[in-house]
Amino acid sequence: MALIRRLVVAAILAGHCGCEFLLSGSKDSPDGGGCDSCGPGQTCDSSGSCACKEGEVLCGSLCLAPGGSCADACAKCTAPAHARPVCSAGSCDFVCEPLAYRCGAGCCVGTGLAVGEEHSCAIAANGTVKCWGINDWDQSGPVGDKVTSPGPVSGLSDVVQVAAGGPHSCALTGAGAVLCWGGRPSGQLGDGLTGGWTSTPKQIVDVTAKVVAISAGAVQTCALTEAGTLYCWGPNGDGALGDGSTTWHSRPTAVVDLAQVSGMACGGNAAHDFTCAWTSNDLYCFGSNLSGQLGQGATDKNAHSRPVKVSGIAGKVVAASAGSRHICALTDAGAVYCWGANDVGQVGDGTTTDPRPAPVRVIESGVIAVSAGLESTCALMSSGAVQCWGSNDRGRLGDGTDVPSTQPKATLVNAGATAIGVAAGLVGAHACARMEDGTIRCWGANSQGQLGDTTTSDRWEPAPVRWP
Repeated sequence: MALIRRLVVAAILAGHCGCEFLLSGSKDSPDGGGCDSCGPGQTCDSSGSCACKEGEVLCGSLCLAPGGSCADACAKCTAPAHARPVCSAGSCDFVCEPLAYRCGAGCCVGTGLAVGEEHSCAIAANGTVKCWGINDWDQSGPVGDKVTSPGPVSGLSDVVQVAAGGPHSCALTGAGAVLCWGGRPSGQLGDGLTGGWTSTPKQIVDVTAKVVAISAGAVQTCALTEAGTLYCWGPNGDGALGDGSTTWHSRPTAVVDLAQVSGMACGGNAAHDFTCAWTSNDLYCFGSNLSGQLGQGATDKNAHSRPVKVSGIAGKVVAASAGSRHICALTDAGAVYCWGANDVGQVGDGTTTDPRPAPVRVIESGVIAVSAGLESTCALMSSGAVQCWGSNDRGRLGDGTDVPSTQPKATLVNAGATAIGVAAGLVGAHACARMEDGTIRCWGANSQGQLGDTTTSDRWEPAPVRWP
């Protein structure tokens, strides 16, 4: 199994991602503009556009022989490490593997780390999962009500992604199976049952296609298949399952009106939840809009059970993260846009104007991953540095203080090491980062042992998890 290659990303060096997207041997320009993005065999015409030789057919960045079609061009698409190629009308692109974050237009980098309400989980080098923190629903495994250092979750192997929600956790295997454990008060485990809990991972029902990504919210859960179909399950009072109804489901149900989905992010809290998903072209959200989470420029108290398109983001959305009441999106240019609740500066636009019901650009470039949590947000820069903003209650910004910030500020996570991933607690006041050497550092609230340092003391500075 190539899990080590997925977890340890040596490419993040000297302030850049260090990997390129290759298309038939040529680089795909990050800015995609002018003749810099011309493919092999293309020339630059007098207008500054890419052109093919006379008689050849231009498809995206490829030149095909006379009589060729753009459908033929798709067979030539390639992708970087930790990604799979996708193609539309002869234009090549790629989608990152489940463990990976897209680094601008160039590459994918991965971590294998998840932070839930008051617990955390991570993938070990052998493909198993270890969790720590609150365990009142067995969401951290089979041992005790509080786990202060990483403990194994039984029955899991070959895991390529882990997701941590409120009372539950889920894992995705390399074969494309989804298994969930913990509490199912509202059907969160997707096994067709409601009520009770289990420390033994249970495979979700009804989804027979290979799953390539998962996301767990405070109460809902979603899975994305290889074909781009999105399934969600759990409570649905706000329409956060996206099936056109407000009916709760303990079995996966397909999201309507969306096809060829590239990724998704479950957000919300125990009272109100929402979900966002993106395709190769657009970002859509559904569920609660009390704080403007749906990015429509206004708030309302209605249940939005069908996806609505988010506008106002310049560039292509390649990732998103949903917090308790706000959401942030990452573009292919490395920019971050956030919107929703902003009462403590979690949007990061330098104000506490609340709400912010439309996307606001927070960081212009240089970001490779973003994670929205409870009233705070963290971003991983291409240099491996971590920046956070919003509430700093119990030290959740990791800068050694309890002073909030309405703009991105540096954390202390990078002392002597480079981060390759960051995750903020969806409904909890803690965050964690995975380092290039495979270690994990966490900071913030620790009353349930969610920092994994064998104590229950809050940490205003990143502390090493007892790992592995």
